[in-house]
Amino acid sequence: MTEPCPPSRPQDDREAYLVDVLLSLDANTLPPQDGDGSAAAAAAGPPAPAPPGSPEAVGEVVPVTLSCLAQLHSLRISVPEDLRPAEARRQVVVQVGVGLCVGVGGWGRG
Repeated sequence: MTEPCPPSRPQDDREAYLVDVLLSLDANTLPPQDGDGSAAAAAAGPPAPAPPGSPEAVGEVVPVTLSCLAQLHSLRISVPEDLRPAEARRQVVVQVGVGLCVGVGGWGRG
């Protein structure tokens, strides 16, 4: 007679949802876009966040699970309908940087 399988652990609801997050990354830590940069990317290590207000900041949309988010922040900005072009992502990164520098308490009031 075989033993029954232990009851499966219920999946955390936070693992069931993905959120697209626009990350501000340092362009110098990203792998090259031309050719096969897989070896160079592995040697360079993971991408690093860009310092606030950095002109080398590059916006990349990355799907993450809710469990990876430690905190949510509210900030009202204008977001383009299409974030696929690099320039559209860059504009959002700049707007977020300006909003955070001004301070959320005073953002959008006037």
